[in-house]
Amino acid sequence: MGAAKVIHGSGVQNFVTCKSPDMQSDCFRPTSCSGSTSAPGFSGRGSSCRWLLRERVAGGSSNRIFDLNGRRAEEEFWVAILPKRRANFRKARRVLGLGDQPHSSLNFGSRVESPNTSIGGRLQPQVSSSPVDPKSRGESAPKIVLPSELRPELMPKHVAIIMDGNSRWAQCRGMHAGFGHAAGAEALRRVAKIASSWGIQVLTVFAFSTENWLRPRMEVEFLMQLFETKLQSEMPNVMMHKFKLRFIGDTTSLPSSLQTAVKIAEEGTRHNTGMIINICVSYSGRADIVRACQELAAQAAEGRLKPADIDDAAITRTVFMNELGALQEPDLLIRTSGEQRISNFMLWQLAYSELVFLDTLWPDVDLEQFKAALITYQQRSRRFGKRIL
Repeated sequence: MGAAKVIHGSGVQNFVTCKSPDMQSDCFRPTSCSGSTSAPGFSGRGSSCRWLLRERVAGGSSNRIFDLNGRRAEEEFWVAILPKRRANFRKARRVLGLGDQPHSSLNFGSRVESPNTSIGGRLQPQVSSSPVDPKSRGESAPKIVLPSELRPELMPKHVAIIMDGNSRWAQCRGMHAGFGHAAGAEALRRVAKIASSWGIQVLTVFAFSTENWLRPRMEVEFLMQLFETKLQSEMPNVMMHKFKLRFIGDTTSLPSSLQTAVKIAEEGTRHNTGMIINICVSYSGRADIVRACQELAAQAAEGRLKPADIDDAAITRTVFMNELGALQEPDLLIRTSGEQRISNFMLWQLAYSELVFLDTLWPDVDLEQFKAALITYQQRSRRFGKRIL
């Protein structure tokens, strides 16, 4: 919980934002009120101030505000807040170079069969679709230089990361959540470079879950535009490090221009020989398993597969990332921000992964935090259910 600049301005009090006790609604508390900044139902002493609760309904939020006792607050209050919040989104977009307009005019959920010549009215990133052969260009394999604390024979081949804490990072600094997401993108750039230089072969990151579609529409639009902008601006860096980008999840639910950017990025890096970066967007671990089972059931119904042949190996060959073969299951999962759960991420693939939880918020993760997670991993004894005598 922290000061929310998005809803203050001339004639409107400063407010502190939080989640209501049921975690389903947004609530606001004037900072000028006496007492604790904890909402009713949270730990901490009570407040003499009235909490205001904005009703959340399917598909978005209503314009009605209630206090936590169910009494309706003044309609003018929300009318004063909403324009300030929208103005702050526009300011954040301009500062981050995303332009003034959100993705509200885009066609969410449209299928894009092939890349167009432009993305959102802008030129495509200039990427090569020809195979990258380091030897033919006189290049040698990058030299791996590990910190002295890490043992090369114990390095993980595949690391997965739940990049958590962007919004809290921004909130702690009195900034809009969009700045946290932008800082999170910089952290990914930083960690990807480190992971590649240390010889990690696959990096999988949880960028946007299917549940994230339930966030406020303005935040989702902001994220979609940030994804698209970063895909274009980071392409030179991606090509320099020879990263191979893959997007995992229901990409057909993305805005059409972002679908195009995704296809261009995948095609343009398809022959790169460096570290594989799997970006999970509109992804659900449960949906991944369900989709694989439905595909196998369809094969059985058509007579192409016997029901008795639907086993562990068959599902492993059908879930997302099956193209990676033996590398599809992460050796290590890192989650930042102090949360200790996997949140519907790679449920099938994480069966025997080592889990490391960092208290650091994702935008603050650097070489030292990443190294600390790897040291913890190397101190584990991986038995895969077997007994080591």
